[in-house]
Amino acid sequence: MSGSGRHICRRLRALSTRARHRLGLPTLPVGSVRANSQFRHPIDANRRESLVARYRALFPDSVRAELDEAARLLDHRFHLLGHVMDHGDAIAWSRDPRSGRDWSRGFSPQIPYRGPGRLGDIKLPWELNKHQYFFTLGKAAWLTHNPIFAREIVREIDQWIADNPCHSGIHWISALESGTRALSWMLAYPFFAEYCDGPFHKRLLRSLAQHLLFVEQNLSIGPFANTHLAGEAAVLVVGGLFTDCRHSRRWLTKGLKHLNEQIARQVRADGTHVEQSIAYHRFFLDQCYLVDAVLSVNRASLPSGTLDVMQRMTAFLMDMLFPDGTAPAFGDDDNARGIWCRADCPRDYRSLLALGAVRFARGDFKAAAAGLAEELLWLHAERGVEQFLALPATAPRHNSIAYPEAGYYVLRGGWHTGDAMLVFDCGPLGHGPGGHGHADALSFQLYVHDYPFLIDSGTYSYNLDYAWRDAFRATRAHNTVVVDGLDQSIMQDRMSWRHRARAQCRRWLTTSGWDLIDASHDGYERLPDPVGHRRAIFFVRPDTWLIWDRLQARQPHVFEWIFHLRPDCRAEPDDSGKADLVLLSPQGARLRVWMTLNDSKAEPEILTGQDEQAGAWYSPGYGVKELSRALLIRCDLAGQQHLLTCFSGSQVMSRADLQRLSHELWQQLQIHP
Repeated sequence: MSGSGRHICRRLRALSTRARHRLGLPTLPVGSVRANSQFRHPIDANRRESLVARYRALFPDSVRAELDEAARLLDHRFHLLGHVMDHGDAIAWSRDPRSGRDWSRGFSPQIPYRGPGRLGDIKLPWELNKHQYFFTLGKAAWLTHNPIFAREIVREIDQWIADNPCHSGIHWISALESGTRALSWMLAYPFFAEYCDGPFHKRLLRSLAQHLLFVEQNLSIGPFANTHLAGEAAVLVVGGLFTDCRHSRRWLTKGLKHLNEQIARQVRADGTHVEQSIAYHRFFLDQCYLVDAVLSVNRASLPSGTLDVMQRMTAFLMDMLFPDGTAPAFGDDDNARGIWCRADCPRDYRSLLALGAVRFARGDFKAAAAGLAEELLWLHAERGVEQFLALPATAPRHNSIAYPEAGYYVLRGGWHTGDAMLVFDCGPLGHGPGGHGHADALSFQLYVHDYPFLIDSGTYSYNLDYAWRDAFRATRAHNTVVVDGLDQSIMQDRMSWRHRARAQCRRWLTTSGWDLIDASHDGYERLPDPVGHRRAIFFVRPDTWLIWDRLQARQPHVFEWIFHLRPDCRAEPDDSGKADLVLLSPQGARLRVWMTLNDSKAEPEILTGQDEQAGAWYSPGYGVKELSRALLIRCDLAGQQHLLTCFSGSQVMSRADLQRLSHELWQQLQIHP
């Protein structure tokens, strides 16, 4: 069907839904629904004791953490997206945790959930209503043999169904959010199935079918379809297999069609996702591995082409992760996961490497995963665990690597825990309207001595405060150069851009001893007096970086070089007297810094966080922001300006040493500074 045809169908359906809602008639009639007797769940309840014993043996630390979390969940105390949500005896599903007020219970499509009329950040109640924490409650039921945890899941589902009739309130607005809730019910089903009586089981299946029909009718289809559509497709696949009704086969077929199409459309040939966000790359990959696991246990498989792309996506993720398993914070991150098997999964990226190691027999994925992930046990049972343990771990054959289509360049000292790594961004701003991209051209993040010294400021929130939303995606929030206080790219609204800087790689070289990335962007060439920014980074192994910035203009401009630090990173004068200053991690690791502006020593300021968004802030997770600090060099000059910055984790260099290193850079760039 064409785009205009789909639009007409949606309009007609919306009119019908509104009329039925006003008349008190069912808005999502699904007919007879049963559980599919042929469906095999990845978690086999018949092997409960074996799975629990294996879980206790393999993940003893997780057992305690999950049981502690389950106890909090029983008390209806939720820690989600940086907020504590304490609901007491009865969960208020539509409560805004910041104001304490409830969102409208009216006709869902008419509720203003974005823009100036919104009550708050809709993601906060939506996150609670995803019910992904049911998996923790379910594990606690099996681990303790105490039915209170499983019965809590049943009670909450029953209460939710009663409190949220179709198309009433905020939980029938987003197809992805509704689909994630349905998926949570299905994935946790083996944990609570024995406590479902006949009437509840009927209500559960009917509501699941309504969720799936709602997802199908509101798929995020469009010219710039993104990770939402992948998540919705995964729900249709699992739901099409889990249920037995007149819609089930269509849901399965449609879900597989969209997932296979979108992995081809949204993922570049090098395995990078078009959103320009590592977190959303992970979310898309979650959907693929989840569907792959469910199909596998039901004796089916994704096409070989889709599996090939999954493998390339996993390889990219392996290359991008810092040695501690964390990911560079390029682009937005809202803690979203498609595979939610434990309470701390928003912080985890390595579990996908473990799943990839088994799926593709990749020893390098296993080595980078740095150990067994419990997702293997829950999605592939003991067989997946045994395959992982039997697979020989092999270090990747490369250190540094380029992903030119995405504009990511990884300058890595090695694959050991203490090895240094820098990730550089000179790619496009984002996909379609660029909703999850930031104005961060030529920015970088630096990890040395087991510590992320130079960081991205993060995301904070999409909806809590639009001024703060803009502040965290602005150029000033990234390790690059600000000209005249302006952003490289111009924002349109909270999820789109009116003008985008275009970045390009001019040169990339990698050798056994050093790497070089040379790039530029045109974001400030839009000014009446155009300003060009070129940045080259010269990495000398094991842990020394020379960063050269050239700003070129005819008239005076205010140039600001900004390097963001974590809040717990200290900046002090260097006691050796040779470096300009030293950065200190909480564990005492040192990163020495030298700065030269136009051949003269530069004296950086320490920019600190302020109530105004002009300061340095850090968001370690969605909904959280902290006062932080940054190194700042500011000058008001005309003509060609050069800043030479050197970071080293082990070298104590004189100015003469720095001069020799810079001459090596000039030689490679084939220029005179």
